[in-house]
Amino acid sequence: MNRHNRLAIFEPVCTHPNHQRRGWPRRSCSTLLALRRHGAQRVVVGTGDMIPANRLYESIGFTEAYREQEWRLDR
Repeated sequence: MNRHNRLAIFEPVCTHPNHQRRGWPRRSCSTLLALRRHGAQRVVVGTGDMIPANRLYESIGFTEAYREQEWRLDR
């Protein structure tokens, strides 16, 4: 967490397919709640259109803020 702007950016949780459906991502997301207890005013996570991840984050209290598109020029 950046103490100046009280913003915490949390990278998406990824789980190897052999270990899915065991609750590990949800438990690891307890870090998100700890960030709030330690003063974060905003906690941000980006998932794009990863529906299972979006459902997980929504179930622990996140709300969708916006959708974005990324454009790049590869050569």
